[in-house]
Amino acid sequence: MISKELNKDEKLHEVIQILTSNFLIECIYRSDFHGSTEHIELVLLVSNKYVKIIGEITPKMVTSIKSFHTYHIRCFVAFQAREKIKKGNLFLFSTCQPENLVYQKTDSKLFAIPNDFDPMECFDLFQKLQEREAQKIDEFRDGYFHFKARSNYAMAAFMIHQVLELTYRNLEIILMGKDKTTHSIRCHQGTLYKIYPYGKPVFDADQWDDDHLLNNLEDIYRATRYEDDFRVNLETLEKIEQKMKALSELFDTLTIKFTTDFRRKYLLVNETDNMVAIKIPDQQIMEGINPVLEYLDQEIQQDKYIQIFGARSRTFAMQGINFQGLQETSLSRNLDILLITDQPIRDRIEQLTRDIKERFQIKILILNYSTSEIQQLLDTNSPLIHKILFGLNPTNKNNKLFSQLYIHPKKGTMSEAQKTSCKKNWYRCRQNFQTFFNAANSLENSEEVHIKILLYQQAIGQSCLGLFAYFFDFIPYNLDMKFLYELCSSLWQFPNNIFPRSSQEEIKLFDNLANSNTEERLMGCTDQDWEEVYRYEARTAQFLQKCTELIDGNPDLE
Repeated sequence: MISKELNKDEKLHEVIQILTSNFLIECIYRSDFHGSTEHIELVLLVSNKYVKIIGEITPKMVTSIKSFHTYHIRCFVAFQAREKIKKGNLFLFSTCQPENLVYQKTDSKLFAIPNDFDPMECFDLFQKLQEREAQKIDEFRDGYFHFKARSNYAMAAFMIHQVLELTYRNLEIILMGKDKTTHSIRCHQGTLYKIYPYGKPVFDADQWDDDHLLNNLEDIYRATRYEDDFRVNLETLEKIEQKMKALSELFDTLTIKFTTDFRRKYLLVNETDNMVAIKIPDQQIMEGINPVLEYLDQEIQQDKYIQIFGARSRTFAMQGINFQGLQETSLSRNLDILLITDQPIRDRIEQLTRDIKERFQIKILILNYSTSEIQQLLDTNSPLIHKILFGLNPTNKNNKLFSQLYIHPKKGTMSEAQKTSCKKNWYRCRQNFQTFFNAANSLENSEEVHIKILLYQQAIGQSCLGLFAYFFDFIPYNLDMKFLYELCSSLWQFPNNIFPRSSQEEIKLFDNLANSNTEERLMGCTDQDWEEVYRYEARTAQFLQKCTELIDGNPDLE
């Protein structure tokens, strides 16, 4: 990310001489931040006296070295650069390292990076800033789809313009330390292409269609603010929408690359000294697991990391005059796995679990995330993912994908503010549960059995989400009630007692509830009677009671 070769060649020496003899410059750093071989980038920290005229002085500096075509400069007021670093500006933190310094004013006492400023602290501040910016962008994106659905195309056009502008600005801050002060998408695209001229641009101004879209975006920003009768057609909007998606993908790609490079250079990998690893005892419950892992390894033809985070077993034991000793029969076996792959394979999970059930008589739950997705969860300090990956002994610590993951400095420990937010989310889910449950209880018509069952299913799903929110601040990618219940069963014991699923009858009872949103049931085609409905009612009420006891600190998990 940062060049290690900082020898002052003759041209660099001349450039420094010209700049420092004509302008008040505190420090000059050489940055190879983007790995460009076409130009050399210099970051100038100028005197605080330029704070009000930095916009005027920068073009003069550029002009003064215009004969040196390979040198590009970026100017920051010294004290402002220091403040930006303290607020999590990774570009300046990376660039203003001592090894990149090529010039410092003789009597300058400036240290761009504060003493003892931890790179992990800087990265944490950067992540928080990204969360705030992402929220703004998501709100405008939601606004775009809201107004588009209501055929208010003018307002939708303004919203999508804001999505593009904020995304470009955020990319500029990441890649060059500050954003371009303009509302012009054309200007932002030109700036981005200059600092990162790799790959296909989102808008190619040399192409007529893209150039026309850029002109439309200029009109959109101006007209939606100052004209009452501005119109834009749906076809144009949808073309811009495709560009919005392309820019979002580029943003994700560059952000992942940028943060990965930063971690590799400045952050420690897998620092788990302060985390207590939980050892899963090598008991009968774990017998026969290796063939399952070998099967997954053969079937998934890409780099992967498999972490076992739970196992369950139900047995029937009997002793009597007709038996020699204790007789035990295995009723059900369950295995819970976190599967990390280069790319998500969630469309294959159902078939894999079915094959494993048939081959090995083991019911398996697979949480599947890509490496980038799992790192994003770690970056948000996800308690669940930290516990699974770093709170348990790794299945293979030397695995390539595992070694590339970086632990959050808080190691999954939630702040008081986060705990308060999680509790609010639990109350919201509990209220949703009560709404579904009460609605189901109010139905007494025999023709509404299927609807009643569906409402109980939704109620249990809300309770599951409430548990994940309260204990782990976690929202699974699959909101299907069956998946949610299986995940709950891997984390707590009481769901396994309410729906044991250790006999064909119990499995059928649970599956009929979990699959109650199929088309046949929504059409009223169900063969279940009121006796089964009352069983669902009792178990649904019991599930909420157990959830509440668990959260109130009086768990009865037996």
